[in-house]
Amino acid sequence: MVLCWGLGLTLTAFLLHLLVWRVRLPGRQTRALLVIFAGTWVAAALLLWGDAFPAGIRPSGPEFFSSGMLLASLAMAYVITYSALEADSPSLVMVGMIQKAGPEGLPREKFLEMAGNEVLIDPRLRDLVLNRQCRLEEGKYILTFKGIGMLRLIMFWRRLLGTGKGG
Repeated sequence: MVLCWGLGLTLTAFLLHLLVWRVRLPGRQTRALLVIFAGTWVAAALLLWGDAFPAGIRPSGPEFFSSGMLLASLAMAYVITYSALEADSPSLVMVGMIQKAGPEGLPREKFLEMAGNEVLIDPRLRDLVLNRQCRLEEGKYILTFKGIGMLRLIMFWRRLLGTGKGG
């Protein structure tokens, strides 16, 4: 029952995600995904509370809570994976440039010429501003409270794993 409800809720949220993206692409996509997944669980809880489902397929309270935990786990995995689809990573952009050069390869000088700030850095800075992790004031980028929190979380995780400050 838990697996069926958890996967069913996840599939419902995913279909809602596709529908919303077809109608209008949200400005803050990660936030929109989290709202869709959480809203799916809340809507199901309200429907269960209102006896909208027959007794044979109705989960118990603990089963529904466990289904919600499965939904949350799958939602987090999807949101993390979705960020790779949302914007090309610098590595993906570089590999794409090399691939376009074909079997003869891409000369280093031409690669450096093509891989300027507007290709690799500017899109990431726009994403940071859009997601309110930093703001642009008088030509300077300044971390927001959200950006500082994200940085601290990542640095804590790196220290915990012993990976250092690399990029």
